[in-house]
Amino acid sequence: MKIKFSGWSCSSNFCIVQEVHPNDIIEDVILKIEQAIPCTRITKVIHNGRKLNKTKSFAYYEISNGTLIAVQTDTEDATSRKTVCMGCSYHNLVLLSANVARVHETRSQFSQEATNASIHQWIQKLNSNDQTKIIQFINSATDGHKTRFMVCIKDMFEAYVTKYRNTEYANLIDFDYCELLNELRCPVCCTKFSLHSHSPITPIQLCTISDKHYTCHRCFNKVKCCPLCNGELHAEAVTSKYAMNLLWTSKQKIEVYCLPTELTNIDIKDNQRPFAHGAFCNVYKVENYALKCPRVPTLIDCDIEDAIIHEIFLSRPLSHIPNVLIVYGGIRLPTYGMSIVMEFVDGPSLAKALYDGTILNLTFEERLDIALGVCKGLGELHLAGIVHRDFKPANVLLKKVSNGHGYIPKIADFGVSFLIQTASATAVQKLGGTVGYDAPEVADGNTPSFQSDIYALSFTLYELLTVQHPFMGLKDTQIITKYTIKGERPKDWSILANNPTANILPGMLKDVIEKGWLPTSEDRASIGEIIYAIRKTISSDYKSCARKLWEHFYYSNKNSSYQYDFIDKYNTFELLAIQEIIKRLVIEDSEAVQLLLNNYAWG
Repeated sequence: MKIKFSGWSCSSNFCIVQEVHPNDIIEDVILKIEQAIPCTRITKVIHNGRKLNKTKSFAYYEISNGTLIAVQTDTEDATSRKTVCMGCSYHNLVLLSANVARVHETRSQFSQEATNASIHQWIQKLNSNDQTKIIQFINSATDGHKTRFMVCIKDMFEAYVTKYRNTEYANLIDFDYCELLNELRCPVCCTKFSLHSHSPITPIQLCTISDKHYTCHRCFNKVKCCPLCNGELHAEAVTSKYAMNLLWTSKQKIEVYCLPTELTNIDIKDNQRPFAHGAFCNVYKVENYALKCPRVPTLIDCDIEDAIIHEIFLSRPLSHIPNVLIVYGGIRLPTYGMSIVMEFVDGPSLAKALYDGTILNLTFEERLDIALGVCKGLGELHLAGIVHRDFKPANVLLKKVSNGHGYIPKIADFGVSFLIQTASATAVQKLGGTVGYDAPEVADGNTPSFQSDIYALSFTLYELLTVQHPFMGLKDTQIITKYTIKGERPKDWSILANNPTANILPGMLKDVIEKGWLPTSEDRASIGEIIYAIRKTISSDYKSCARKLWEHFYYSNKNSSYQYDFIDKYNTFELLAIQEIIKRLVIEDSEAVQLLLNNYAWG
């Protein structure tokens, strides 16, 4: 069940939705909340005006699903705004960006040096002109106005999360075991270990020094001494009990996260027919859910079940992002085995809509709205460090807008996606994409990247905006020869529509799509460039986010330095908050920047 905890800390209001079991001890859950808001110590837990004993369970007080519990902290100050602690807004930083990336930028590398380096890396993702603008903006905002600047950023986080995030489905998760599961690899080939005893990549005790020194079974016969301590090799290939125990513990915790108890009552009726099909799965509708079930029933602890859990684990923390399909979790069904419980979208996939006349009946302006949503969703995935790997029209679902006009795109199917920070290159190369949408470097066997997603996005946008079908009637070998090897690209930019409001794709959009599908990955357009071109096409007077920020402050201090002067003036939490602003610039998030600039605290 889910419980809401609400309170104040360092002048910042927070409300965290935590998934708990009735028999959980309140104190243990409170500890998790204190970890999510690192500068907070909770002193009192109050329900219906009654102070709760933190050593008791939720069941002891008959607390039910959805209950709101008030907490008081040792720094509570609901009225004064003299100090602003960004640590207390940390949960909103998590919800603002996809929280699956959070472990690599905070808890595992929570240091001033790592944060400084990360800010430099994110600023480098902007074009050179925007880099100087944003550095000068932050320096100007810091110069004599640091506290006011942080108030504005904190307020922006709170307003943004409330307005643009599905907080009901946000999942704060402890990443310690997730990182362990992803990072526990063979020190020789860097392949992730398997839990299955028959697999050649189970962890093997390598030397006689320690059971904590291990390699995979395949590499055990290749090394001459332990690469960790140069110790003598073990005489026999004995499974490392230490590594296997770590793997099992981590997997059990991940399953608790991926298989929430509230889904256990869902089932598929006998003889029910699926409403959609995939390469390996069928999709059924049950109440307001869509259930993605494998065509071949899965067995517990088999490789297919592991792959499905991987997809749930990767996609469930993304459920608060508007243009990403909500994944509620997984469930083991008697007939199908491990299945995924998802949001039911009452609309076609973009692939189907391109062929059944749905897109043909939309105006060019309505198509631009869909294109913007698709790009924003993919941009959020990239901010999270996730490469979709199989981006194409079939993996974009169209949800009907409540007023009946247009569609909201939802990016779906993370079966072959991966978190780039923890992915094994050897394993990723074996994952499947789709002919035509696979970038040339991926077809050559190189590791997929954000740039290869941009390649697939560019073809998708071309089809969506023009309703032209470059791959129609061609066999896979013909597509590979024509587009992947020879590098040919569509040349017809006329817009097909039943009720045309534009005849040919505007030059800015044409140019950015052509840049997005360039053969060389480093020359391709960024996601921010594509989003800017779409926004500029929608509104000709649109200004880039970096320019808006720079123009807001450039007059206050014309001599402001273009160096990173602000770095030493902020603590780690504050720098993380500034980094989130920079990330919003990387994906041209105009809504976030406008909320920041509209803040009354600027004076």
